[in-house]
Amino acid sequence: RARDGLVGSVLCSTSRAAMVADNPEQPAGKHANSPKRRELREAAKVCKYEYSIPQSLYGTVIFMPVLVDADDIYEWLRWHGMSYFWMAINFVLQALFMLGVHDVCVELRKESRALEDGCVELIPYLLGIAFFCTAVCVMTDMQETWDILYLLRRFVPTVQTTSILRFQGDGDGNLKLAEGGMTLLRKVLICVFILLPKFLLAVALLLMGFTFLATSPANVEIILNATALIFIIEMDEALFAYFDLPEVHCIMDAVPSFEEEDKDSKLVKFRPVGRFLKFFLCCTIVVAGMITFDWCGNPNTGVFLPLVD
Repeated sequence: RARDGLVGSVLCSTSRAAMVADNPEQPAGKHANSPKRRELREAAKVCKYEYSIPQSLYGTVIFMPVLVDADDIYEWLRWHGMSYFWMAINFVLQALFMLGVHDVCVELRKESRALEDGCVELIPYLLGIAFFCTAVCVMTDMQETWDILYLLRRFVPTVQTTSILRFQGDGDGNLKLAEGGMTLLRKVLICVFILLPKFLLAVALLLMGFTFLATSPANVEIILNATALIFIIEMDEALFAYFDLPEVHCIMDAVPSFEEEDKDSKLVKFRPVGRFLKFFLCCTIVVAGMITFDWCGNPNTGVFLPLVD
């Protein structure tokens, strides 16, 4: 315990000395060694807007080829090839999962129509909450797709020949992108073969997820089905965490965030409004699903089940 206290004292003293060094204008006197008091966002130098490469298979597949150079086939397999393989597995698993969900929905639809005693009426608020959670998870995945697209367009330079991104430290010790980039053709291929399938899978999962929840044979199944849908959405993160090599994780963790300059962040003041707009968008999707989807207990007429009916 004494050792821990000594280490803590040394660290605190070092931190105070560093902060005093950063503030030479601090007046001498009784509090000469006291650091200048500042708000946390000022002391920590929190930027107003930044984008980070997602810690998932998508971030690895897209950015690892321009983060680490591979000199031979072994190095290519280690840094690039394995990520491509797990991404292909991810696409196949998600597609098969949604195909299986579709088949289950069709079977449940047939069984509910064949019941002589009628179906079990679902609790509206429970179904609405499940719709909302599913919509938030899917919209978060779509937001990640947009962020990756913005990263490629705004922060990764478009060059004649794809080259490794190289960074250098600034005066504050932060890493900044110095050189390197991707060709326009590479960016287009990334959008077509990675980001577009990712977006289409999210759209299909939103429709199929609502259908899966609406065909729940009992109220307890709503909770189980919602949990299963969230698992499908987060499958790429699970594959990345479990299968990718530790050194790949280290590289992805070391990539600095890309900070927007204040002059380029024209909508910073409206970001809180944007969060409320996201909330209302999810609520609108939920209300539309509750009204138009065919679920046991829905008083509306003319309802349907997308991808099933």
